[in-house]
Amino acid sequence: MPQSVVKSVESWPLLNEATIEPFAENIGPFSGDLVSLVSSDVKDLMNVQLAAQQAGSKEEFEGQAEELVSEAPGKLSGYMTDQMELDKKDESKTFAWPLAFVQPIDKAFVIGDDSRFAYGWNADIEPVADGMGVTVTLFTRTAYWVKDDRDRETLIVIGRWISLSTVDPAYAATSGDYAWSMRTKVYNATVCPSVKGDPIAPDFSEGDHSEGFKMLVGLDERDYAPVEDFRRDDDDKELEEYIARCDA
Repeated sequence: MPQSVVKSVESWPLLNEATIEPFAENIGPFSGDLVSLVSSDVKDLMNVQLAAQQAGSKEEFEGQAEELVSEAPGKLSGYMTDQMELDKKDESKTFAWPLAFVQPIDKAFVIGDDSRFAYGWNADIEPVADGMGVTVTLFTRTAYWVKDDRDRETLIVIGRWISLSTVDPAYAATSGDYAWSMRTKVYNATVCPSVKGDPIAPDFSEGDHSEGFKMLVGLDERDYAPVEDFRRDDDDKELEEYIARCDA
């Protein structure tokens, strides 16, 4: 792993000591108190997602995804369940459905105590349903140092985005009636296990030299960046080539 990458992630807090501070900034017509109501639900969802740190089997992986959905507040749990059931039936999806909800690393690998964590908040005024609402997004970056049984070590870095949107934060906080989005980017991991529905496994080859990886590790501890910043025009073609190797 390049020393520049190692130095960048060393500036983040240790994963086992990290906490997510509340977010309560005024934006447009929404007071900090109202934004805080939404951010609290975002944070709770992210904590469940982050707790799914490792899985030992495909079944455990799927169970963690189902647990996340079941712990979403109120109506949101129903909305997420509907999407999960659609994902299960969608044979056109590149990756197995649980990866959209949780991103555990295979228990065959040991996660080091020097793993790191960073995050950033963002709020935007956007169209929601029939009006203009607030979208609150929590962007986290987790740098997992992982070892295999041959004592090889490398770094898996996962970026996660959870957004909740509403025109009425006070109502949504009691009902769970949110529009929602969850996105993820996984770097320096092998593609094949995720295609087959298994937990994430590291890539011990030459390391990830993609622009997305460099950007993710290069951000400061409290920086925010939207998921769109990490997408390139040739991503789909490159992914197809990787998947073809899995089937070879």
